[in-house]
Amino acid sequence: MKQRTKRLRWLRPFWILALLLISPGTLQPRQLPIKIYTLAEGLAHDRVGRIVRDSRGFLWLCTADGISRFDGYRFVTYDSQHGLPNPSANDLLETRAGAYWIATNGSGVARLEASTAVTDDASRSIAPLSSSERHQGLFKIYNVGGKPATNRVNHLFEDREGRLWAGTDDGLFVLEAQNNPEGAIRRVPRLGPTLLQS
Repeated sequence: MKQRTKRLRWLRPFWILALLLISPGTLQPRQLPIKIYTLAEGLAHDRVGRIVRDSRGFLWLCTADGISRFDGYRFVTYDSQHGLPNPSANDLLETRAGAYWIATNGSGVARLEASTAVTDDASRSIAPLSSSERHQGLFKIYNVGGKPATNRVNHLFEDREGRLWAGTDDGLFVLEAQNNPEGAIRRVPRLGPTLLQS
């Protein structure tokens, strides 16, 4: 055991010398290339509030003037021309069923209705919208509540049971059945001291 320890001590200076001889260039940190995307590249607005990656690999950017979908090469923007009632989008959620929900900043929640908005092919190419789809509107809008603050939706969440939760400026709301949401949005009561104690 002592001979092995002596041998290892004798090799230690050679390891230190080998580390010192490694070229300094290989130890220098490298900066990754950074590309800045703006309106000029097709982004809906330069102010981006949230970026969400969907199951197909697209990046969705919630901006002050609509939502932009990015495939790594180019942007496709959905805004008021496509039926989005409020240009400012705060959040986007892709449900497990594949539906896209957008939290707007004043018009409740919007569900992207067009099946051509996202393709399922292996190349993940972007399907262009036809002129008839542009005029029909691609979004179905759901008012969350009767007051303006209830329709300023900040965050969306899907729970295990498939319910859609909407955090608004005026509290928390839940959409019980996403496949038939007519009238199914209800306010979640605020937890008071009595509920917390029990």
